[in-house]
Amino acid sequence: MLNFISGKNHFTTGYEYQYDYVNDAIKAYQYLINQETFQNGLFLQSDWEIHPKLNLLSGIRISTHNKSEKM
Repeated sequence: MLNFISGKNHFTTGYEYQYDYVNDAIKAYQYLINQETFQNGLFLQSDWEIHPKLNLLSGIRISTHNKSEKM
């Protein structure tokens, strides 16, 4: 029978920051992209070894992006 109270559980946390600047122009097609983007993210992950042959991997992530529409 499995013991759901015990077992090894490894937590992983992290933060991500991305910055990107794009300046792309093709004059023949009147094509211009000139933008900056910022993205932030936090995450928490759990890797729980319930049994030597059974692992449960779960997690949550929260991200923001400056080009996302506000709701």
